[in-house]
Amino acid sequence: LMTATLTREVYQDLRTLFPGLIPVASVHLRPEPDYYLCQATAEDDKEAKVLEILRHAPRPAILYTTKVEDAKAWHRKCLQAGWTRTGLLHGESSATDRDKAVRLWRENALDLMVATSAFGLGMDKGDVRLVLHACMPETMDRFYQEIGPGGRDGRASASAMVYTKADYLLAGRLGQPAAVTNELGLERWRSMWLARTEEA
Repeated sequence: LMTATLTREVYQDLRTLFPGLIPVASVHLRPEPDYYLCQATAEDDKEAKVLEILRHAPRPAILYTTKVEDAKAWHRKCLQAGWTRTGLLHGESSATDRDKAVRLWRENALDLMVATSAFGLGMDKGDVRLVLHACMPETMDRFYQEIGPGGRDGRASASAMVYTKADYLLAGRLGQPAAVTNELGLERWRSMWLARTEEA
């Protein structure tokens, strides 16, 4: 098992499930990416900055968003800007669309991928030159995971993030631990109980 990110909780779960587990950790900051951060004043300012970066950025590049609807909107904007070799992948993509996007990406038929974090799962492409966030990831783990493809070939890459105050607030809300209260748990249990079907 190899991973770029592993929380304390997951590590403890692995130790419980696999008592003979011998971890080998190689924690280090990768030297390939240069990091850039920019707070935009509003959505139109963010759009202008992201498009300007993409006009000058090396390819292949990945443009990440948090929400599916934002990924779809950025995909349209990129196509309208004339970048026809732009793919789209998000959590609502069908298995067929996902397979096609990943295949075209690996075959270098696409040089820009607009995606949510669903894209990174199982992706292996070593020559990504730019990972651009038009959002703010809710955790450092997500951020680190998403910039992972940048510079895997050992050559220089860039990580850029352009965000607004609204993106910052959204990341804060999404980053809050979700707890099921007693009241919510009881409500869900009652709902499941009432929706049950009897088996003979």
